Amino acid sequence: VLLASGDISTAGTSALWGDILALAGAITAAGYLVVGRRLGNALPLIPYLAAVNAVAGLLLLGAALVVGVQFVGLPNSSYLAIVLCALLPSLIGHSLLNYCVRKVPVHLVSLGILGEPIGASLLAFVFLGERPPTHAVAAGAIILAGIAVGFANRKSPSPEPQG
Repeated sequence: VLLASGDISTAGTSALWGDILALAGAITAAGYLVVGRRLGNALPLIPYLAAVNAVAGLLLLGAALVVGVQFVGLPNSSYLAIVLCALLPSLIGHSLLNYCVRKVPVHLVSLGILGEPIGASLLAFVFLGERPPTHAVAAGAIILAGIAVGFANRKSPSPEPQG
């Protein structure tokens, strides 16, 4: 609410639409992690990741074709950026998330993901000099406190799901 209220006051209702889409993304991401956890015993990690990334890549390609994304004639730096985005956050980051949900309760993995935008904001501040607004800093502090509380109350690891 703190983050959204700051967006509305400075950017109008278009920011609220972005917040709604972010919430929808969070819900689907949670579902994705739960499915990954349930398939943990049924399917080895590497074949699961190959299938997930292949489906995601095909869906992304289809969506890009539907909206008319230009694939040829881009500067070489654009192709490099696309490859790096595929390798670093997608391939490595999502692979680590899928590995984690097989070892750690899903709710803790989801809780940890809440720190991702805060880390991105810190990197943007350090490397790009982008200062977050005051309400975002306050909301980030609340989020970090919530993450800390969630991990501090962690009990013994949950047993692996039975397939």
